[in-house]
Amino acid sequence: MKRRMYLLLPLLLPGALFVTLGAWASGGIRVGKTASVTFSQETQVGNVMFQPGDYTVRHRVVGTERYMVFQRTDENYYAGTSQDVGKPQRVECRMEPLGSKVSQTTAIFEPEGSVEKLKKIEIAGENVEHLF
Repeated sequence: MKRRMYLLLPLLLPGALFVTLGAWASGGIRVGKTASVTFSQETQVGNVMFQPGDYTVRHRVVGTERYMVFQRTDENYYAGTSQDVGKPQRVECRMEPLGSKVSQTTAIFEPEGSVEKLKKIEIAGENVEHLF
């Protein structure tokens, strides 16, 4: 009986791994989408201060570190294009899963003195909220 089990084990493990990965991919966490956000005044996100303007935002993971990348953009209305301005800024974030996929990007701000503080952002196409 033990001999038979040793023969079946190498056959069962890849099948179990395949089923687990399939379930995770179909209903797992969805992140990595890009969104646009406009700061109308000086805004603090985490420990970084941003000047007023338009920014693209995307979630990234390196090892165990989760962060959002904010890249300032400048719109050329005549050409209908936008270009990156300056150096992208990384801000650490936490993620909380939501019950379903977000249909519209929303950002929640909280006034703090003369600056606003970005508390959380939900990006369309993802099923998490990013908390700062």
